Amino acid sequence: MDGLIYAALGRNAVIKGAWLIPTMSETFFQTFHDHIPFMIILEGLFFKIFGISFFTARLFVNLFSFGTFAAVIYFTKKHASLFQLVMSSFLFLLIYPLLRHSRHPNFDMPLMFACVLSISFFINAMETNRKKDWYLSGVFFGLAMLFKGPMAIFIPLTMIVHLIVSKKLFVLKDYTPWLALISGFGVFSVWPIALYSIGEFRIFQNWFQFTIVDTIFNSRGVGENEYFTYVKYLFTYAPVQMILLFVSLYRLRHTKFSEYYQVHLIFFAVVLFVTSMMKFKLSHYITALYPSLAIVASLGLSDVIKHKIQNGIVAFMVVATLLVFVLPQNPTKTRDFEIFEIRRVLNEKKLIAKSYVLEKGAYPFWSLASLMSFLDGTRVDEIPSKNFEMNKSQTLYIVLKSSFISSKSSCQHIYNLPKLNSDAYFCE
Repeated sequence: MDGLIYAALGRNAVIKGAWLIPTMSETFFQTFHDHIPFMIILEGLFFKIFGISFFTARLFVNLFSFGTFAAVIYFTKKHASLFQLVMSSFLFLLIYPLLRHSRHPNFDMPLMFACVLSISFFINAMETNRKKDWYLSGVFFGLAMLFKGPMAIFIPLTMIVHLIVSKKLFVLKDYTPWLALISGFGVFSVWPIALYSIGEFRIFQNWFQFTIVDTIFNSRGVGENEYFTYVKYLFTYAPVQMILLFVSLYRLRHTKFSEYYQVHLIFFAVVLFVTSMMKFKLSHYITALYPSLAIVASLGLSDVIKHKIQNGIVAFMVVATLLVFVLPQNPTKTRDFEIFEIRRVLNEKKLIAKSYVLEKGAYPFWSLASLMSFLDGTRVDEIPSKNFEMNKSQTLYIVLKSSFISSKSSCQHIYNLPKLNSDAYFCE
């Protein structure tokens, strides 16, 4: 459902010019402040160039998963053998939640992309001390903040822990790392400054209240913490990678990790620890750790997989990449099938519904509202049964079969929704 909401926000950026302050409709999310709009802006620009459709919406988010995949290949090849490169890429593509999450627009795939680039350039900076690598790390830290706000904290925490563990805190005596950090905050500050310049700083304040105060500090009302939720989730949906991760950790008894693998191991641990400490949990909150999980797990895989099957794994990588990047699912055959059927019947009868009215309980409101907003911007209202009357012209009504609505007889029955025990009527 959230994917459709984000897709609709990107569509409205193009259609309504709602770039800096995303909007869904007149009835809900008139001003969207739950997330920073940077991803929505990029999505809108993508729609403007390539058109608005389910395919382009999924293709857009897949650019970030494919970009992360390319980053894993590019940076791993500089620090490992070809075999290790193949293993890292293979394990990354094998993560089921990653494949599933690549099917719809979201903020977590862009965050993952920015995080892997920021820590990769940090590793380069630690090895070469080139200012360019420090500043690139800082810029991608700033982009991570623009993508997912406070979730970007994973990056500086990883850096600090690594400097402590590797006894390299002396690096902070140089001004370059600090300038890189400031540059990151400078990138993020573009958004609140832009809002302030147009007199809409309240949007930033509302975002801060919802994200920082309500979600982080107040946990959206969640009282107890299930500390091992994410660990269980990873062993359930990425068991191979988790087992190989422990095999890799076992290797630490005999072999010291290179700095590249040390930083990725720390990043994995930081993301898992920080998110586990949060009372309010959603599975996609740990998306950023998937590249690091795959990279560290590859060390364990090299102990149990022989080099002679490398070609077979490369072939699998090609197929998996095509599945992730090129072949998105057809939503008309899975989610909201009834709504697509209703639209088909309306088209066949040459009827135009300028708005949808939903009796409460007759159909999931957010699913219908986000879908219609993305498809053509049609307004959707939800009305309690006791206030329900079918009296608007050029309106599609979805009502419960059990409801006694005297005005039903004056409208045309369009479609039966048996699973929901509802009916759709069109009033001319």
